[in-house]
Amino acid sequence: MNLERYKTVLWDWNGTLINDAWLSVAVNNELLAKRGMPPVSLEDYRKAFDFPVINYYIKLGFDLEAEPFERIAEEYIILYEKRRFECSLQEGANEVLDRFSALGICQNILSASHIESLKPFVDHYQLTPYFTQILGLDNHYAASKVQIGLDWLKKTTVKPQEILLIGDTLHDCEVAQALGADCIVVACGHQDESRLRSSGARVLSSLQELKDLLPK
Repeated sequence: MNLERYKTVLWDWNGTLINDAWLSVAVNNELLAKRGMPPVSLEDYRKAFDFPVINYYIKLGFDLEAEPFERIAEEYIILYEKRRFECSLQEGANEVLDRFSALGICQNILSASHIESLKPFVDHYQLTPYFTQILGLDNHYAASKVQIGLDWLKKTTVKPQEILLIGDTLHDCEVAQALGADCIVVACGHQDESRLRSSGARVLSSLQELKDLLPK
């Protein structure tokens, strides 16, 4: 796979560049315990997590008729943001960003996170200078980032076949398909390898493996 032929890389953030699946599990388990519901393991989470995120809460057994999803999502964000800086970058993140940058390839973030929360999160890890644009949602409900991607595509001169999207979920594959872009997913984030392989996209075990595909 010749990664040097791309002009733009669109990076997912959560689970792809930042290692935060464990924190999502911890926060979900806090929400579940508060409601007298059983906890989930990281393995179970990665088998079940989905987009839009509301579907995952339905799988967990939340009664969304008794309690609006918006209230649960806001509670999740408050708990997540209290601890988010405990997360580390995925192993190899800096090196991969460096290598794409050295190749002169434009890099952007395309995330389902709230943009006002996303920007300081990226900045905390001193990654902001790598990115031409940081694109996120205007809410905390993590429904879809397809429209954000399509809006961005309308404004850029880059052709779809010159774009590589790198993510960690089946939703990233859906976004890439909507854009007409290529996609690589890494099996170190919010969904497990068996689910990712069902997409037909190139699946790598980690960013370390991606790094090995790039020239030094």
